Amino acid sequence: MSTAGSLERWFNFLPPGPVAEAYLKSQKRIVAIMGPVAGGKTWTTCVKLLNFAAAQRPSPIDGIARFRCLCVRNVYKELEDTTIPTWHEIVPANVGKMTGGKHGEPGKHALNFDVKDLQTGAVKPVKFEILFRAIGDKKVEDVCRGIEPTCFWLNEADLVSPLVFPYALTRLNRYPGNMHGGPDWTGILMDYNAPDTENYVYTLTEETKPESLGFFRQPGGLDAGAENLMNLRGGRAHYERMLEDMKGQDWLIRRMIHNQYGYSRDGLPVYEKSYDDTRHVSHVPLTPIGRRLVVAFDAGRTPAAILLELGPDNEVRILGELVCENMGATLFAPEVVSWLAELAPGADIDAVADPSACFGNDAGEETWVDIMMALTGLDIQPAFTNDIDTRIQAVETALLRNVAGGKPGLIMDPRCKVLRKGFNSGYCLKRKQISGVERYADKPDKDSPFSHPHDGLQYGVMEVLGENALRGREDRGFKRRVEQRQRMDREKGRDTWSDDPLGGFAA
Repeated sequence: MSTAGSLERWFNFLPPGPVAEAYLKSQKRIVAIMGPVAGGKTWTTCVKLLNFAAAQRPSPIDGIARFRCLCVRNVYKELEDTTIPTWHEIVPANVGKMTGGKHGEPGKHALNFDVKDLQTGAVKPVKFEILFRAIGDKKVEDVCRGIEPTCFWLNEADLVSPLVFPYALTRLNRYPGNMHGGPDWTGILMDYNAPDTENYVYTLTEETKPESLGFFRQPGGLDAGAENLMNLRGGRAHYERMLEDMKGQDWLIRRMIHNQYGYSRDGLPVYEKSYDDTRHVSHVPLTPIGRRLVVAFDAGRTPAAILLELGPDNEVRILGELVCENMGATLFAPEVVSWLAELAPGADIDAVADPSACFGNDAGEETWVDIMMALTGLDIQPAFTNDIDTRIQAVETALLRNVAGGKPGLIMDPRCKVLRKGFNSGYCLKRKQISGVERYADKPDKDSPFSHPHDGLQYGVMEVLGENALRGREDRGFKRRVEQRQRMDREKGRDTWSDDPLGGFAA
């Protein structure tokens, strides 16, 4: 058996920060950590594997605790250049028996060590194996077939074939076998840098969110709570130098340093410089506080509705989204009624919509808004303006504000998946080539599925923030709608438009 001294870095490991420590302690079946480069994620995962092995119950037959991990990357060069060397920083190659892992071959590191059993206090022997495999150009099942692991480790999980994860779920809970007592814990470990929003790990951790998942997101490398700085030369200066060296590589900086989700380089997110996914998304679902609820609509065959309100500190609170496809007003209206009854039962709700949906043609035909009002009972008013620059500016105003206690001026319910994905990547300016030079369009892509809910959001933000978010508008139609809102608020006993909800921010 190897000695404790041979595994000194494991026994003396200090987590690089509170997020990594929570990841280290999690007993969930699927445990994922996302962080900036050099955040200590892989080291922590290595230690987590050894901790699980040490906690495994001994076999009733021979008293040995058994644990086997299958570590998967896409190609062997990734294993040889990064994963295996990092593993050997925790467990030296001369401890136990290391075979393969070079020149494009599978690797295996077998360890035998003694630890004190957590239940009985007695010393128990542990038999630990970690297998290193790459998918390459083979099928996932061909690479993993016949291997019965206690767990899978998807190192740099966002770069691993998305077929590995579902296959891994079918191979768990097999080692050690029942004759040796079965595994105390079995599951999948994932560590990675922030991916783009089309990656399967984004879907897993931010959208499907199974009960079996433990997801841990480290702060960015330049954030106040950045982790692992004590192990980096120069501490925070490590990331500052990296930022300087990567000038012009905004897409990589966003992911690798700031730990923000990436976006397709075919488009530039409209709110790329004002939206922060870690700041503007609530950690818990939001419920109405009743100050003033507004539902804002974008019309058409792909209609959207956004429910929002002005919070106690004059922050914009986005409470919910309803996005439908291939649906006219007649079918959309009952969906809206059910949705509002679920989110805000019995509430008095104001409503606004795309101004172009409020006015019919010269023949006096019924408009989209006419139908919606008849079927929902809402009094839907035209939004203040359809000018896209003004609308985007209103949302940016909310995003960039700080309210009481340094809280963000806009906070969104985590269930608003379409809006969130639009903020991160989907609601964008399309890239185009002009004389061989890359440029971006001046207006957001109207063909994007994220355009409709974000249009609705813009109408709603203008409504709840009021004229202070829209100063600089001089046309008479806009002024007339401002006066109409003021009149409506007075009739309802509100002073929303006279108490300067932005505190002079936009003046």
